[in-house]
Amino acid sequence: MSEIRERFHPFKAGANRRKTLVLALALGLGWMLWSHPPVESVAEEQFGLRVNRITGGARLIEGGSEAWVWPLLHQLHAYSTADQTFAPFAADRIGLDPLQSADGLSVWIEASLQYRVDPTRLAEQADLPSDLQKDWLQPIVEQQLRAEFARYTMAELLTDKRQAVFQSASAALQSALSQRGIELRAFQIDGLALHHQGTQWTLHERAYKPMADADSHAFAPLLSKDGLSVYADMSMRYALDAEQLTLTQQMPRDLQGQVVDPQARDILGKAFARYTLHEIYNDKRQQLQDDIRKELASGLKAKGFVLNGFLLGDVSLLHLGMQFSLHDRIFRPQRSASVSADAPLQTSEGLSIGVELAIRYALDTETLAETVLNLPADVDNQRVAPLVDGVIYRVLSSYSAREIFSSKRSDVQQEIVKTLAPLMQRDGLVLRSVTLGNIDLPRDYKAGMDRVLQTELQNEQMKYTLQLKEKEVRQSELQAEAEKVRREKQAEAAAREQVIAAKAQEEAMRHVLPFKQQQVEQKKLEAEADRLSRIKTAEGVAEARKIEAAGEAESRQKLADAEAYRMERLGKVASAQLERDGALIDRYPLMIQKTLADKLSDKVQVIIAPPPADGGFIGNTLLGANDEKRGRR
Repeated sequence: MSEIRERFHPFKAGANRRKTLVLALALGLGWMLWSHPPVESVAEEQFGLRVNRITGGARLIEGGSEAWVWPLLHQLHAYSTADQTFAPFAADRIGLDPLQSADGLSVWIEASLQYRVDPTRLAEQADLPSDLQKDWLQPIVEQQLRAEFARYTMAELLTDKRQAVFQSASAALQSALSQRGIELRAFQIDGLALHHQGTQWTLHERAYKPMADADSHAFAPLLSKDGLSVYADMSMRYALDAEQLTLTQQMPRDLQGQVVDPQARDILGKAFARYTLHEIYNDKRQQLQDDIRKELASGLKAKGFVLNGFLLGDVSLLHLGMQFSLHDRIFRPQRSASVSADAPLQTSEGLSIGVELAIRYALDTETLAETVLNLPADVDNQRVAPLVDGVIYRVLSSYSAREIFSSKRSDVQQEIVKTLAPLMQRDGLVLRSVTLGNIDLPRDYKAGMDRVLQTELQNEQMKYTLQLKEKEVRQSELQAEAEKVRREKQAEAAAREQVIAAKAQEEAMRHVLPFKQQQVEQKKLEAEADRLSRIKTAEGVAEARKIEAAGEAESRQKLADAEAYRMERLGKVASAQLERDGALIDRYPLMIQKTLADKLSDKVQVIIAPPPADGGFIGNTLLGANDEKRGRR
């Protein structure tokens, strides 16, 4: 018993031990695959490529499906099926060197491309990357752009050859990426920047406002020819001059603050000092703008810039830290705008009313140099409001409330303008216009006016009602008269119609009788023509029958002659045939028997047999005639 155990013990017997280990490993591997299968899924918006590490082949996995991926045998790469955007020279990509132009300048670009991966062509590639943008797109795009930019100078890149560079780079990128199974959908260069000694300067157009910081103490106000401090809202567009870009040019880091801003301030100060404030605001404004544009273009050109545009906007007066706009202003007094306000207006009958006024005025630029010293900070409330209150109180007190809001409204407005304009002129203000708006009346007066208006409206309504009735009576009379005239005209028309009908009938009969006679004659002629036609037809038929009979007789004669000739020819042919048959039979007597056999039936086979010795019929042998003769004997 111990020997049997020793022999079949699984861990002591060599063969059994190996089988047990293999079985255990198989069971363990099966349990591992059942509990944790090596299956990876691909999202709906992606596709996968399962790469065999040994053979290098790739299998396409559709989106939304799963695939077995063995850890040591396979590697799964997932790629998006939608369009992807890639910025090869983004700011967060550290370690990239700037591009070099043909004249040795370093350039940074802002570029973006849009691409889509072709699953079928990508599966044919070897050594698929895990990061498509980092491992493939970045080196290819960088290599192609470096090669394209190295063919052109910086001036060409910024001016006439920029579109050619863009098209050539797009074509080169499309060709290089298509070989890797990547379709280039769009490519765009958004910006260029000059890179020199660790500093970058954008090469695109910039916008700059020279007096944007006028509210602070960093910018001194401009002085006009008459010594007034002004603030001007200006804007300019400039860029680096591509023709003057060199590596030896010493450019500061802050181009706008250290070069453009001082140059612009110097030119603006000199330009404004040649004109008075009145000239700047009125007739010399365009000339000032043209002068500044020319001087800025020349000055910036000397500093390595090009001016693309300059615009002079609003010009305001600056005095003792206060800013006065030179444009038109609108002042609306609120103290007298309604009956319930602080200071309502009084009419000639002592009624308190409210009037909405709009006073449009501006600073007088001709006398501004003398009057600016007396201008307060709040011109509306400290200068315009007292003048307006004094004028409108005095003017409106000479008119009644009814005249103000109805018949004399324009007169009141013109009188206010005539009285207020000289007063404002003394303080350096120009009155443009006065607009009289809504008029607010007291509630009791408004109710009384409503009743008066209602009574007047009723009177007006009654007056128009009476006029309407009179017109209705007149309309009825006119309608009756029109009906009478219409009937008379209808009777006259009916009588004239009957007369005309009788005359027409008489005239018609005059023409109808000859026509009837012509019809009778026509019928007679038609009957005679019909009779002659029938006679001619009968004669033609008879003549035709005669001709037909003669033809038929001649035809029958011809047929009889032909039949006789045929019978004669048949007889001659039959005689000739009999003569030949007789000669043939005389020469070959046995032909009689052959002919007989042929005519017996079409199914009888012809058998050539020797003739009988007695010279009898050759068919007797076949029919058994000789046997019958022997029997008889």
